[in-house]
Parts: sequence; C-alpha cells; structure tokens
Amino acid sequence: MKTLALAAAALVALPAAAEPDAPAARWYEKSQLFGYAKAGYFFVTPAADDALLGARDGFRMINLRVGLSLKPADQLEVVASVDGAQPRRDAADPLAGSRVVELKDAYLEWTPSRFAGLRIGQFKAPLDAEELLPDAQLPFITRSVVSDGAVPPDAYPVEGLSLSRQVGLQVASERLGSDTAGFRYAVAVVNGNGANVLNNDNNLVTPVARVSYEYQDLVTVSANAAYDARLEGVRPNRLPSSRLSYGGDVSVRAGGIDLLGVVLMRNTTHPGSGLPSESALGWLAQAHYLHKESGLEGGVRFASYEPSSVVPDDRVMEGAAMVAYTLKSAPLRLLLQYTLRLEEAAVAVSNDSVDVMGQVSW
Repeated sequence: MKTLALAAAALVALPAAAEPDAPAARWYEKSQLFGYAKAGYFFVTPAADDALLGARDGFRMINLRVGLSLKPADQLEVVASVDGAQPRRDAADPLAGSRVVELKDAYLEWTPSRFAGLRIGQFKAPLDAEELLPDAQLPFITRSVVSDGAVPPDAYPVEGLSLSRQVGLQVASERLGSDTAGFRYAVAVVNGNGANVLNNDNNLVTPVARVSYEYQDLVTVSANAAYDARLEGVRPNRLPSSRLSYGGDVSVRAGGIDLLGVVLMRNTTHPGSGLPSESALGWLAQAHYLHKESGLEGGVRFASYEPSSVVPDDRVMEGAAMVAYTLKSAPLRLLLQYTLRLEEAAVAVSNDSVDVMGQVSW
C-alpha cells in the first residue's frame, strides 16, 4: 500500500509534457500577392480627327500590375512586379505603338536594424514625394506633369523631373526618434539612366538622398537632391550633360484629408559642348479627402512646370479635379476626373480632358 502511494506521488510530481511546437511557416507561406488593374475612357477636347493633340478619344488600358513579396527570413524580403500594359511608343509617331509587359520593381531588401535597411535591385529612387506615392494608391488617374511629364495625345511631349525607377543600391532607416516625432533618411546610388536598361550609360553613378522629419503620422517635411552625369544620343555623337536635381515637399494627413505640396528644380549643364546651361522648375499642390465609411472621395490638384529656361514660352500648367467611389462589397474604385491644361504661347493648344477610370486592387 505504501509502495502504491509513493508511485502515485511520483507520477503527480512529474512535469507536464510540453506541447509540441507549431511547425515553422515555410518560405512560400510567407509570400503575398499584390497588384491592381486600371482601365478607362479618355475624352480629350476638341476631339480633332487625326491631330497630334486633342484626338484619339476612346478606351485605354492604363495598368495591369502583378507583384509578389517573399519573406524567406524575418529580416529579408524579395519584391518583384511586372506591368502588362506599359506603353511602347513609336519613335517616329508618338500616337502609334503598343502596350507590352515590363518589369517594374525587382529588389532584395535586408533590414537588420531600424537604423539601416539595405535594398538592391530596381526600385523607385528616393526623390520627390509624389513619385514615392504607392502606384495603387494615387488619388488621381496619373501623377502630375511635374513628376511624369506629358505625352500625346494629352499634351506635347515633355520630360518630367522625377527619377522614377532606377537600378542601384539604397540604405534607408525607419523613423528615428520618439513615438511623437523623428527623422528618417534614404541614400541611394543608382545608374541614373532609368529602369530596365542593360547597362549604365557611362562609368559614373547617380547619388540620391532624401531626409524627412515626421511629427506623429500628421506632418512630414522632406528635402531631396540628386546628381546625374549623363551621356545621351547615338554613338559616336554622344552629348554629355550634368543634372543637379533638388527640392522639397510637405504632406499633412488628418481626418481623412491629405494635403501635399512639392517643389522640384533641376539645373543642367553640357560640359565641353558650348551649349548654354538651363534650369527647370516645377511645383504642385493637391488636396484629397476620403470618407472611409461611405467610400466617397474627392480631390483637386494644381501643377506648374517650366521645363527649360532656355526655351521661351514653354511653361505648362495643369489643374485637375476628381471624384471617386469605392464599393464596400468589392475592391472596385470608380473615378471621374476633369483636367484643365494651360500652356504658354509656344506650346498652346486646346487639350482639356474628361476621363473615367475603373480600378480593381488585390
């Protein structure tokens, strides 16, 4: 009897069996598919029959973006995305061409610390705030003429001031400071000749830097700069140019209202060519309001862009107003936008537009 009691006491004293650990998630279980599709009807007044501008009213496929984010480790992420509706314009006729599949993002990111994360591959250069807005979350159908420039049939062709996507290396931080306010930075070294290129255009790289001060999630004030030494043209007649870009931006977010102001400048010289130096200046101001409960939103934007101080009367101005509605039952956004375009005498044309767009995001 005493032996049975001792055995029972020993069993009670044994530690409880540990529950088996949950199986670790496999790498493909840490992946996320993302993307969006945009299409719409574009009406450019006065709808001339076959003019370079103010023509070709009709339906357009704007984007078909598909991307994948993989996290093989906690501090490691691989991001890749393609767009199946990127325009490839005929060099002789900008109204002719086709839409093709094009690589957009393709980078590896390692974040060992909140003070520094490393990104290498193809990504957006850390310059102006409008360009850094997520492509799927643009308030308007496209970015302004300051960032993206313009193409026919909407306007005469003009190059924007943004660097857009580049191939290179970036070091960036999270917010450094208190829970209330702090700074973050991003410094990149890129090729400077755009996305999806085989090689750099010369032996020099383009440094890009951006620093931001953030107060809670309400206010962000940023400054940026980039220097790009380029070789343009067809060999052997290649023209050197040096571009110094710089600017700043302010964004305010409160109560469903997003305000954004951006100023971008660029000084260009042509060493050894005898050509005069030139400068460009662009600025924009926009306001956007989203009522999350109903899915209704509205916004206005005004942009002014002087592409070159050497070319007279080439300033372009752009005003846009939009209203949109996102369905509660599906990730479908419907948008109506009116764009007023004003140009100085050298590039003046009647080319206002009324556009309707649908967007599905996932």
